[in-house]
Amino acid sequence: MGRMSTSSQLTATCYLMAVKELLKQRGINYSHLAAALECSLPTIKRLLNKPSLPLDRLLEIAEVANIEFSEISKRADQLRPQHYFFSDEQDALFAERPEMLAYLQELMAGKTPAEIAVEFDLNQRSTSLYQKHLERVDLIKRKSRSQVKLLVSLPIGFGPGSRVLKKETEDFLTSIINRVVRADDSSAGCFAIMKPLALTDLDYAALIDSVKRLVDQYSAIGESRIADSRTRHLQMAIACGPGPEPKPTTLPRISE
Repeated sequence: MGRMSTSSQLTATCYLMAVKELLKQRGINYSHLAAALECSLPTIKRLLNKPSLPLDRLLEIAEVANIEFSEISKRADQLRPQHYFFSDEQDALFAERPEMLAYLQELMAGKTPAEIAVEFDLNQRSTSLYQKHLERVDLIKRKSRSQVKLLVSLPIGFGPGSRVLKKETEDFLTSIINRVVRADDSSAGCFAIMKPLALTDLDYAALIDSVKRLVDQYSAIGESRIADSRTRHLQMAIACGPGPEPKPTTLPRISE
């Protein structure tokens, strides 16, 4: 059987999160569930702390807890992050004019144009130009000089091939590399793992898939709790692949 796609794994994770929430709402703890399913407590804990549940196990738990599958499905849909990706035109605007993205983020944080103008000392012309550019690429709709309607909502991000994402990724990876190499007290939370893994192609593919699924799981949790986009910052960068070919040993002539 093939491995799950990232999208399928995210769906399975949301179903598991939904089941756990509904069990908690009904006051059914792990001990009660273990007794009802006639299995050990460690087994139940292990099942419910995996990234996802096999469908037969999920249905079995739903049956003993008297939870309708439709209820699980509805809650899972609510937990699943609904993504909006900037269009190529919007991405191009932000790549050329980063201040436009900053202005949009202020609007998405719930501030009015007037409040943004006061905080950043913008005159009326600047405010109008910001709004004009964002409206041109269908991100906002101007209702009046002091009111705008957002045409996008959180979670929001950049898709594959984004110029903005490429630049941010380059800057972030460079920053991480510099801090890891420096390895002083200012590098808290930064680490690098380099292992000579003697894996087959199949094992290596399984490793990459496991890492992606784990990150997707925690990313889904974080995205379901987003309240203010300005508080978000990149926390992780993972790059996997074979290193450069080893250079042959050389012994230059020395004079001392």
